[in-house]
Amino acid sequence: MATNGETETHSVFLSHLGSLPVVSDGVTYFKGHPVGQRSLSISQSVYDTFVKPFSPYIAKANLYAGPYVTKADQFADSGLAQLEERVPIVKEPTEKLKERIINLPVYHTAQDALAFGNEKKDYALKVYNDEYNKASNGQKSLVSVAKAGISTTFILSTQTIGWIAGYLTAKKDDVKEAVNEKTTSE
Repeated sequence: MATNGETETHSVFLSHLGSLPVVSDGVTYFKGHPVGQRSLSISQSVYDTFVKPFSPYIAKANLYAGPYVTKADQFADSGLAQLEERVPIVKEPTEKLKERIINLPVYHTAQDALAFGNEKKDYALKVYNDEYNKASNGQKSLVSVAKAGISTTFILSTQTIGWIAGYLTAKKDDVKEAVNEKTTSE
């Protein structure tokens, strides 16, 4: 094993996988990031301390396992080749993939859903803080926390049930209207 995350790979699959632009760019980014560099440094240290001393023993086991590992490597490589055939987008440059993902309607829908969720979370925290301030009267205690939690649960549950009731009432009116249209047109 070489230092700084550079390894000599004898795996056809890993070589093939590393040739994909998005994987190659990801590895390059990881190696350049401080967390990635630290991870590689720790991995190298662990290898040197715990694995390297046993290399002669592992080499003997490799004689027996080698043909199976080679076959598994070939199998994985053929699977990756099939993936490239069926999903040719994986061979495109990273920037092009990023651009395509950002322009997907699903991406914007996910952003909207995340924004909606954050908005509701902020509202729930505001309700909890208001209830906590009412319950604590300036004294911070476990009882105040419990009261605020219970009050918040009741308030949010009541509001949710009210919203559901309003939604169902509107749908009920829509259904009545549709039924009336059908019965009067026949």
